[in-house]
Amino acid sequence: MNKLNSDVSLNFSTATERSTITAVFPDRASARHSIDDLKAFGLRADQIGVAMRDRRQQEQLIADTGIRAVDGAIGAGVLGALLGMQIPESAAVQQESEQRKGSVLVMAKVYENVAEAQRLIQQYGGRLVNRLEQPTISEARAA
Repeated sequence: MNKLNSDVSLNFSTATERSTITAVFPDRASARHSIDDLKAFGLRADQIGVAMRDRRQQEQLIADTGIRAVDGAIGAGVLGALLGMQIPESAAVQQESEQRKGSVLVMAKVYENVAEAQRLIQQYGGRLVNRLEQPTISEARAA
């Protein structure tokens, strides 16, 4: 009986893995393609956020895709948003520098099949910056 419960818990944990993936794209078009694929993959618009230096272009991308701005990106800027996502300060400073060159930061909250979501991001030139693992319900109970 205990072995069966252990196996069920393991399968449940694997099926409900959770991560917040942060990636940088070289341009708006690449980010848009990846966002469209992530939505087709099953992510809701409220699970995807974007940050761009050019606020007008950011608002246009948001309007075109139905997603939202990354939490903190409007008031605190890109650096504040990155630090708020628990990205190490040195990496956050580097990403802010890339933002000045016109890159696009995309953040996706993925609740299952994280590897496939990463593939969808990388196929359009997205460079993974951070992957923040979030405990599942079964992992939190085990701790």
